[in-house]
Amino acid sequence: MCKIKDAFEQTLSVFPDFAKDCNEEVYTDVMNFLINPRFKVADERLNAISKEERTALSKAYHKGVQRLDNLSEKLWGYRAEEAGWKNVLLNLQLSGLGKTF
Repeated sequence: MCKIKDAFEQTLSVFPDFAKDCNEEVYTDVMNFLINPRFKVADERLNAISKEERTALSKAYHKGVQRLDNLSEKLWGYRAEEAGWKNVLLNLQLSGLGKTF
């Protein structure tokens, strides 16, 4: 799980600092900005970022999302143990809330 935590934190580090506490409109701009560097955004803070840096941030975002997808596939994918429920069932068992599975 530490790999997932690290990948998640690395992916979040790509987001601009102001995106942590923003409204829906700014969040949509941030996501459009990261998803595709050619998308137009209204937020001037994002527009002030150079095309080169914008492209680099977008690539880093996509790399992070792909890494998270690859790591989580082993836990939650269709071919995962117990169809992805193994960790949930194990945690319930360890917490005493669930029967032995």
